[in-house]
Amino acid sequence: KTAYEIPKRDWSSDVCSSDLGLSTGDDLMKAQAPGWPIAVVAVFIIAANVVFVWHRLFLPYPISPWEAGLVVEAARLTQGLPVYGAVQDHATTMYGPMQTLSLAGIFKFSGISLLAGRLINVFAGIAIVLLLALSFAQRTWLSLVVSIALLLSVNGWTGYYFVETRPDMVSALWAIAGLFVLYRSMSAASAASQVALALAGSALVLVGAMYKQTALAFVGLPLIAELIGRSSWRRLVVALIPPVLGLIGLFALSLSPPLWHFMVAVPAQYRISPTAFVDGGVVLLSLPFIVIAVLQWLLTDARDNWHTPLARWLVASLVCAVPVSLAALAKEGGTQNSMIPALLAIGAFCSWRTAVALGLLHGSDTRPALRFAAGALLAVARSEEH
Repeated sequence: KTAYEIPKRDWSSDVCSSDLGLSTGDDLMKAQAPGWPIAVVAVFIIAANVVFVWHRLFLPYPISPWEAGLVVEAARLTQGLPVYGAVQDHATTMYGPMQTLSLAGIFKFSGISLLAGRLINVFAGIAIVLLLALSFAQRTWLSLVVSIALLLSVNGWTGYYFVETRPDMVSALWAIAGLFVLYRSMSAASAASQVALALAGSALVLVGAMYKQTALAFVGLPLIAELIGRSSWRRLVVALIPPVLGLIGLFALSLSPPLWHFMVAVPAQYRISPTAFVDGGVVLLSLPFIVIAVLQWLLTDARDNWHTPLARWLVASLVCAVPVSLAALAKEGGTQNSMIPALLAIGAFCSWRTAVALGLLHGSDTRPALRFAAGALLAVARSEEH
């Protein structure tokens, strides 16, 4: 159980970095050099995102055809019409029905508007950023600000997708919440508590999949993480609960022809381009922060903490999120929003390694010019829209 406990003071306390001459916890950030050069750039990224979000939030026209379609579908639902018509009859999207149902519920009180769906995604995006940053970043003001900037830059990389009526951010929030509950299930005191938490976490992930189907990929994350750690049979059995429930969920979809048609059959008709898949992988590898973070961890701390639950689950999140995101991007019509799961997983891993990165730049002998350069790299590499 202790291995799965999240340190209350510092989630990065298992970061060793002994080979780099760095210490952990509060000592890591007690160097004499100021951190304001990095902080300036991070605050600029945060401020820029606030401006862009505020501007797009109140645009008087649909940001995309998908946004218009979802609003129309929700308006139809308020009039008693179905989300999906009979098979191959009517649907303006091939997402799950939950975003339409959520919007329709809001429209009953607020009236039909573009603002409601955008606000849902803004709140979901902010919740995700704060949840991941507060969970994985070291509890110092600088590491927290840098982690928030890293995670907010997902907004820029996806074409400011935090202000979109489409269900990606809400789906991701449900899935991430489910994964946190599943993580806790591994440290529960009794078998009954483990199973109960695993069922609850799986249900949250499945709710996310009913917003957007890609969330279903994360039902396999606990099993991957526990296989990496060669866990006990009891934990492996608990880790099997999410994928089993995922298969049951797919079977339940098959019992509803409209749901199966628009959520499974229609998306399956779109061809995945191997070239686009590889190109997407190259784009991810062009992100210097994840490459540096993973390599630094593999060459130093991995030998000491690769078996810890937190490290295994973060690695498993990359294993789940990256291939699914690349496949969604590579399908015909795939766009930047398909990369949201991968970028969030990358942001979480980089937030976990923020303490080490800042330690390297925070020494008393580190020149301000180097810190400014690192900040510029942060701005260019993570905020540029592709």
